[in-house]
Amino acid sequence: MSPFSITFKALRVKRSLSQKEAANLLGFEQSFVSAIERGHKPAPKKGFVDLVALKYQLSNDEKFSLIKALSISKHIYILSPQAPIEVFEIFIALEKQANLINKNQIYLIKLALGLEQITPTPNLQNLEAPKM
Repeated sequence: MSPFSITFKALRVKRSLSQKEAANLLGFEQSFVSAIERGHKPAPKKGFVDLVALKYQLSNDEKFSLIKALSISKHIYILSPQAPIEVFEIFIALEKQANLINKNQIYLIKLALGLEQITPTPNLQNLEAPKM
């Protein structure tokens, strides 16, 4: 499931809504809500977030978390044609290995990229490489 799927479902459950009730509230079929929650549909457009925010009466923090989840739930990434060939190679390797990357490796990738809000991962002594 994508970050959007998880957040969208959590907001529905927090409001004690069934999928059918949520679908009726949003003006969709229950199967559509189910597909989004299971990650079987790509992340929707921002307009859908606005609709959810309105109908679920989301707080600003809840809406922000849904927008953030939407922004990191893309399934298609476009690299700049000016990017070095090594960047393309890294993306291809990550795509192939994405489901095998462990928390320690994620931590190290974030550390190497200088990403903010890095939380320490315990037990870094047992680093293991992904299976090729």
